[in-house]
Amino acid sequence: VTVTIKVFDFAMELVAEVVSSKPRNSAGNYFEIWDGKNTRGDVVHNGVYFYRIDLAGEGVHWGKVMVLD
Repeated sequence: VTVTIKVFDFAMELVAEVVSSKPRNSAGNYFEIWDGKNTRGDVVHNGVYFYRIDLAGEGVHWGKVMVLD
């Protein structure tokens, strides 16, 4: 199963693609850290962001994260 993780702003515009089609480990786990930067490498503003985790063949999962500096 491969994993894709994308981060969106409150307007649901793509902010960053953290991971693209990366395989999970043999235990089925996956761990990744978003550095809080957008696709241009700029640090994002404070606020609420949404993440989308696509698990190939297993569906899509949504969550939210708050960025504060």
